[in-house]
Amino acid sequence: MPNTGAHAMAWLALAWMLWTPLADACGDPPPHSPQYRQRAVHAAARLGATPGYALAHGWSLQPEAPSLVQAGQDVYGRPLRLAPGAAAAMQAMLEAAARDGITLQAVSGFRSFGYQRRLVRRKLDRGLPLASVLHVNTLPGFSEHHSGCTLDLTTPGVPPTDAAFADTPAFAWLARHARRFGFELSYPAGNAKGIAFEPWHWRYAGPSPSDDGLLAQMSSAHASPVDVPIHTSPITQGYP
Repeated sequence: MPNTGAHAMAWLALAWMLWTPLADACGDPPPHSPQYRQRAVHAAARLGATPGYALAHGWSLQPEAPSLVQAGQDVYGRPLRLAPGAAAAMQAMLEAAARDGITLQAVSGFRSFGYQRRLVRRKLDRGLPLASVLHVNTLPGFSEHHSGCTLDLTTPGVPPTDAAFADTPAFAWLARHARRFGFELSYPAGNAKGIAFEPWHWRYAGPSPSDDGLLAQMSSAHASPVDVPIHTSPITQGYP
């Protein structure tokens, strides 16, 4: 017979871990949501994740964005949605790159909790081991894309979300300049979170306070935001 007591204690440990503070959404404190934490616990269990996996890899809960704006289209021609600050910063960064002769293209922005759950489930249904899936995708509730602050990027001639992006002038430009616009590489090579090197995955953490000119540029590029409830049907974006 399975040791149901030990299994229950393991899931209680995971639930305790999920009561740690939520990660900031683009630098702003997220709302306190016990229900969201519980939703992540249940989703992890249904996907067969080992209790404590997220804790062991230093993952933080990522609440869904409370408001989003349309930020153009992705490389597939689909609407791209981001948190307002991230959208303005992206626009400023892409324009600066273009002035330097670099073309950056958006692959994915906001992705919902439900999208992430379906993404992981599809890969499991294709027979991929969960450990392999979690090397390239986080569990639902932990994806930085939920926050609307994260952007996947590519450049012409490179397939979306391909490691070859790391060898392009576009990536070299980002490595030198992205931080000026508030973007940071989330998963560098050898990162402690157990995620493969993702040169395309950049999170908006806020601009440098010393760059007043950049702040003004981003402010002027800021369209009036259109609030999108966090439980709206998601736009299908991101990895196939």
